[in-house]
Amino acid sequence: MTYSINNLISELSKYGLSSSGNVQLDLSKLNEAKKANGETGVDESSFLSTIKQMEKNKEAENVKEENSSSVPWSGLLQSLGLSASGSKEEDFANIRNKIAQMRNTNLSPSQRANLESLYAQYQSYYDKYSD
Repeated sequence: MTYSINNLISELSKYGLSSSGNVQLDLSKLNEAKKANGETGVDESSFLSTIKQMEKNKEAENVKEENSSSVPWSGLLQSLGLSASGSKEEDFANIRNKIAQMRNTNLSPSQRANLESLYAQYQSYYDKYSD
């Protein structure tokens, strides 16, 4: 069984059970039903550990999304296909590297002008926010 809340709910429904909203209680109910049918139960500690890790990953993703929209240069990052790292030094290095990489490509005059405009924005943020 793949460890996820949706799979737990699906497994419960196979045995005519519904979710209580409490993962531990649902796991216990599922294991009782499986054992009553002579089946092997779900490893509750592994399941709970996986669910906790998934929650931590989701929290980290939410923090990263918040960081990417809360820095003054978030629009510039998005224009370059980048997202905030949580470190202004790393963000500025990523912006510089991306612009340098783009400068080494074959750009039309309008694309080059747009890139130079992005560089000017970067320089303005760098001058204002770097230590």
